[in-house]
Amino acid sequence: MASTNERQMDDHDTQVNGYHDPPLVKRRPIAAMIEDFSPQWYASDGWKYDCALFYLNSIIGVLMHQLPYQFSGLQNVLSNIAYLVDLVLFVAFSIIMILRITMYPRSTAKIVTSSTEELCYFSCIPIALLTIAELTALQVSTAYWGGYAFSLVAYVLWWIGAGSMVTLSLAIYITIFKIPLVEDRTAPTALFIPAVGTATVATSGGLITMYAYNIAARLSVPVLILSYILVGQGIFLAVMIYTIFTHRLMTKGWPEAPKIPSLALLVGPMGQSATALQLLGTAANTGQKFSGYHKGTFLQSNPAMALDAAGILISMMLFGFGIFWVCILVWALLETAYKREHSFTMTWWSTIFPIGTFATAMEVYGLEMDSPTWDVLTTAFTIILVIDFLVCSVFTLWKIAKGELLLPRRGELLVVENRKGRVD
Repeated sequence: MASTNERQMDDHDTQVNGYHDPPLVKRRPIAAMIEDFSPQWYASDGWKYDCALFYLNSIIGVLMHQLPYQFSGLQNVLSNIAYLVDLVLFVAFSIIMILRITMYPRSTAKIVTSSTEELCYFSCIPIALLTIAELTALQVSTAYWGGYAFSLVAYVLWWIGAGSMVTLSLAIYITIFKIPLVEDRTAPTALFIPAVGTATVATSGGLITMYAYNIAARLSVPVLILSYILVGQGIFLAVMIYTIFTHRLMTKGWPEAPKIPSLALLVGPMGQSATALQLLGTAANTGQKFSGYHKGTFLQSNPAMALDAAGILISMMLFGFGIFWVCILVWALLETAYKREHSFTMTWWSTIFPIGTFATAMEVYGLEMDSPTWDVLTTAFTIILVIDFLVCSVFTLWKIAKGELLLPRRGELLVVENRKGRVD
């Protein structure tokens, strides 16, 4: 009887107010995949795909290309394969993301302004472009079939990536400031991504100016100056966010088990900034970019030597802070494993790039200090990262085959259509 009365009241409300319950609309699987395509690399519902895959191949490709202990095919074959895979992923994912934004602008804007993680992970896109620029300079411009033309391609890509990264970083933090999306006790690790992206601009600038084939000093110096400015921005942004997240850990404890691997993101700002400071000093001094430019009192050989030495010193301080967060990550992972709470989610992909930045810092230490210890550590970390990448790849493909990733589940094909006939 109660249900009958409720139904009558609903019918009365419909007649008086002139509205009807919005109908459910069934979406095609491909359309649903495009609309729901996300730059986040994890989701509690388990189907959102990972735009951060763009640059995971790149960081491993850079490490393999520069690895101190080389074997036949590593530098010229495997690293090239990683580069091509990354390029294909970047193009494919960019097409899907562009289709999502153009076909479903309202739903995209709604998600971006309601989810801090979704918003912050848009920084993955310019980071991906920057790492492609790095590998273009390292591998293509120095190949026998490459040359100076590809150095210019890498140079142009860097400026595009730098401009988009700075713009996105500002837009992301301004949006977070204007729309109260974050509470101190629930702050996500994704807040670090724009800061890591800003430091990535500097790291890429150092790599390109140092290793791109025949890149001139007059082209390199503007990149180096802007990179020094942006590495400072990235470091101090990260320091402010470290304070918030440390408060969160002290007051609330570990994140929930599926998100424990995302603690690796806390390593990223220090690892990337440490690498950037070394590479910029090396490009200015050893690469003779400052002495080649030879203007004013700063763009000279003697200041370049001072920058090189100071960069290594500050880099080691940042590296030491990063070691603290590596230890925190390892403890949290081991504790969660002991409790048997681990399960594979896309969050596991977030362990690769931040630890990769740590490995690249050690790689440069080995070059700067001519130290076998750093070389061995770099090789060990690279092997761990490759294993991590392969394991994550296998589990990801397995879940895609089971229909748990990328393509939406059957229930998610139904969405609500509003009064204007648009899907929400």
